[in-house]
Amino acid sequence: MNIEVLREGLLELSDEAFQRRVWTNSGGDDVMSSLEECLCSIFDDSGLTYALDKGDVGSDDDLAASLRRLDSITAAIDQRAPVEQLLDDPALRRAREEAAHTLRLLDESAG
Repeated sequence: MNIEVLREGLLELSDEAFQRRVWTNSGGDDVMSSLEECLCSIFDDSGLTYALDKGDVGSDDDLAASLRRLDSITAAIDQRAPVEQLLDDPALRRAREEAAHTLRLLDESAG
C-alpha cells in the first residue's frame, strides 16, 4: 500500500474548504479535482482496495477498522449528485470526519 498517496487522498477528503474551492473550480488556482478523483486516489492509486480485499491493511487494528469504515461510508455517497449538493451531503460529512480520524491514526502509526 502506498501510504503517501493514501495520506494525500485522506487530506483532500477531510478538508471541506479545499473541496469547495477545488471541486467547484471556484478558487482561481490551477488545481482541479473531484470526489471521484479523490476516492480513486485513496482506494485505487494507494492500493487500499487490494489491501482491504486481502485483509492486509497493517497491524494497527484501529487504523484497519477506520479504513474499513471509510470504505463503507464512501460507498453510500451519491457521486452522481451535482457538486454543490454533494458538498452538503450528510454521507460526505461522515466521510470527512472518518477521513480526518483515519489520517490521525495513520500519522500516529507512522510516528
